[in-house]
Amino acid sequence: MSSAVGFNNLSSRTDVAIIGGGPAGAATALALKRAGRTVVIIERLDSIRPRVGETLPPGARLPLESLDLWPEFVNDGHMPSVGNRSAWGSDDLVDRDFIFSPYGSGWHLDRQRFDQMLQDAAVAAGVILIRRTSLTNFESLPGEGWRLQLNGPAGSSSVTTRFVVDASGRSAVFAQHHGIKRHLLDRMVGVAGWLEAGSEGPTRDRFTLVEAVESGWWYSALMPDGKLVVVYLTDADLASQRKLRSQDNWLALLRQTRHTWRRVESHGYRLNGPTEIVAANSSFLDEVTGDSWLAVGDAAAAYDPLSSQGILTALETGLNAAPAINACLNGDQGALQEYAAYSKRISIDYLSSHLAYYAIERRWPHSTFWERRHTRRVQAPSQRAVALSAG
Repeated sequence: MSSAVGFNNLSSRTDVAIIGGGPAGAATALALKRAGRTVVIIERLDSIRPRVGETLPPGARLPLESLDLWPEFVNDGHMPSVGNRSAWGSDDLVDRDFIFSPYGSGWHLDRQRFDQMLQDAAVAAGVILIRRTSLTNFESLPGEGWRLQLNGPAGSSSVTTRFVVDASGRSAVFAQHHGIKRHLLDRMVGVAGWLEAGSEGPTRDRFTLVEAVESGWWYSALMPDGKLVVVYLTDADLASQRKLRSQDNWLALLRQTRHTWRRVESHGYRLNGPTEIVAANSSFLDEVTGDSWLAVGDAAAAYDPLSSQGILTALETGLNAAPAINACLNGDQGALQEYAAYSKRISIDYLSSHLAYYAIERRWPHSTFWERRHTRRVQAPSQRAVALSAG
C-alpha cells in the first residue's frame, strides 16, 4: 500500500496536524482518526529508512491490541525475543527470561516493517500522510488554532489546524521553536554495526545481550533477517576521542569485550558496511503541552536504550494523547493538564529507575562515563529540580 499522497490532495484545514510520522505520530493519528477527527501527518522523509534494531518488551502487546494491530504485528515476520541477558555490575551473565511475562515473549523488530505497518494502518483509516515536507514556520490564530508554513516538493504551502502534535523525535521541532526548553540528562550516542553471519549461519540465541565496559556498554540482538546488530553506547565526546567513526577502531573495541565478542566470534559474524552513529541521550521537554498543542514520544521525553521503553512509550503516549486532544477540541481544556501530569509522572519514574540501574555498576570508579552517571543534577519536567545522586 502506498502511504504517501501529494500535497495538492490536502485540505487547507484539518482538526489535527501531526509533525512526524514515526510510531508516536502514527499511533496518535490512528487513534484520533478512529475518534472521528480529520488528521494529517507531516513527514520530512520521503520513505521509511532503516533503523538500528530495537527490541520490544512483552508489554507492547497492550498498546498494539488497543490499536487493533496485534494480529497484523504477529504475522509480520518479527522475531520473538526470549529475554534479556546482561553482564552489569559483575563479569557474570544474568538472565531475565520472558517466560514469566503474562504477555508472552518480547520481539526483535524489523523497524522499517514495523513503522510501515503503523503508517499504513493510519492511512487506511483515512489519515492524510504528506512526505518530503517540513515545518518552516507557524503562527497562532486566536480561537482557531495554528497556521503552519510548510515546504515540500511543490514548494511552500500552508495548512490551518485546530491542534498540533509534535511527534518530531528528539528535535521536538514545534516545541523548541515555540520556546520550550529541552533538558539533556546526558549526551550518549550509539555506534552501531550490522554483522553478517559466517558459513555456519546465524546464532539461535534470541536473548538481547547487554555488557557493561569501562567507558560505556554494548548491546547486541539478532534481527529477523539473521543479521546481528551490535551497538556501543558511550558519551559523544568519548566516542570522538576514540575516533569511533573508524570501523577499525570500533572493531578493536568490540574485540576487547568478553561476552559480546564471544557471541560475534562463535558464529563468524563479520561487519557488513559502515558503522552508524545515532543519538541515544535521555532528554525531555520542560513542558509537553500548551495552547492547542502537545508533544508525544521522543519529542516529549527520549529514553536511554537500556530501558527498552522507546517504542513502547511512543505508542502509549500516542494512545494517551489522542483522547486528551479529542476532549480539548470538544472544549475540555483540563484534558491537556491531565496529559501533562501523566507525562510528568512517567518521566520522573524513568529518572528514578535510570539512576538506580546505573548505580549498580561500580567496577570502574574512575571512569568518566560511569562517574558522570553516579552523581548529577538535572531539571525535571515542569521546572521541578531533582537531585540525582547514586553515592
